[in-house]
Amino acid sequence: MKIKLTYFFLLSFVISCSKDINEADLKIKKGIWINNGEPFSGNVYRIIKKQKISLGLIKEGKKIGEWIEFGNIIFRTGEYIKGDREGKWEGWYSDSTKAYSGHYEQGVKIGLWRGWNKNGDLSYSGNFKKGKKDSIWTYWYENGKISDSGSYKDDRMIGIWKYYSADGILKEEKYFESD
Repeated sequence: MKIKLTYFFLLSFVISCSKDINEADLKIKKGIWINNGEPFSGNVYRIIKKQKISLGLIKEGKKIGEWIEFGNIIFRTGEYIKGDREGKWEGWYSDSTKAYSGHYEQGVKIGLWRGWNKNGDLSYSGNFKKGKKDSIWTYWYENGKISDSGSYKDDRMIGIWKYYSADGILKEEKYFESD
């Protein structure tokens, strides 16, 4: 009986210490999520179509663990470690069609990123290096034909870029200096 009573009080304590908060009630200051002037710790939710949707966990003002985030057009899923996006992140349109996929390392985009239009067709593909576009990037029209393609270095267009019409005909080649 003593063990059950101890367990009950421990469970009650944990439940009373955990907080749930609507994300609209949080403010962010210098990368720290604040409630009532203090760094927040607890679960964050959003009300969507009269349903409470759990978004993720904040500890001492920083997002941690798996999260769902909502933007104007898409929602995204991924993990936070000590407030920074980490690992694979994916974005989805409201109808659950994939919008993009890519990786973060300590909050910075790295490696291959791809985007898709609402029809599920590829709309862009290219690599990031230390958060900046850095490789050949290709963009597509909704009909699947290439729109334009060329290289980036440190987020700047360099070299020859090719631009195509929606029916796949080369319209223009433009050269960008690399400094």
